[in-house]
Amino acid sequence: NKHRVRVIVAPSGTLEKDLLEDERNRLAQVESSLSPTELQTIISHARQSEREETNSGSDETLATVPTFSFSGIDPSPTEYPIDVQENAFSLGVTLVSHKLPYTAGVAYV
Repeated sequence: NKHRVRVIVAPSGTLEKDLLEDERNRLAQVESSLSPTELQTIISHARQSEREETNSGSDETLATVPTFSFSGIDPSPTEYPIDVQENAFSLGVTLVSHKLPYTAGVAYV
């Protein structure tokens, strides 16, 4: 195969600052397009959400939250059937596949 690509990834020393500045500019633009009533409504909803998030609720309410325990999980691994093809498509590669639903054919091995 003569087709190759070389990708060089260089870190940016200003990426975070640039992203924050872009976000500030975008929010300022949105804010300037709002009427005073719309802005006040957003602020009111944000404050109400914050109060609801910080209020832990009553013991009865907390008791309705599902809980999780590792003791309820079987520690033995689940074995899934796989198909191994040597020299797949006559390309000299080994192809490992499976017929599991919901994975779009991607096997995580």
